[in-house]
Amino acid sequence: MARYCGRRLAAAAAVAAAVAATAAAASASPGAWDACGLDHVSIVADTAGYGGMDPDACESLAHRIDAYNARCGGPEVEQLDCGW
Repeated sequence: MARYCGRRLAAAAAVAAAVAATAAAASASPGAWDACGLDHVSIVADTAGYGGMDPDACESLAHRIDAYNARCGGPEVEQLDCGW
């Protein structure tokens, strides 16, 4: 139970950090709450629980991260290690 709660707290902290980073970018440049900002928050929330992810889901998320990093100026999302 404690291990589960620790993972949930880590996931919540990762999402909070993503929101803070995106909010900082939004305050620095008007209009930053666009698709890139929302994608960033979504991807970070999804990566927070990727430890038990099946290989297909991990690969799908890795492709989303690649597309986000190529399309958006930042903050850059660290790529996952899906074992390939």
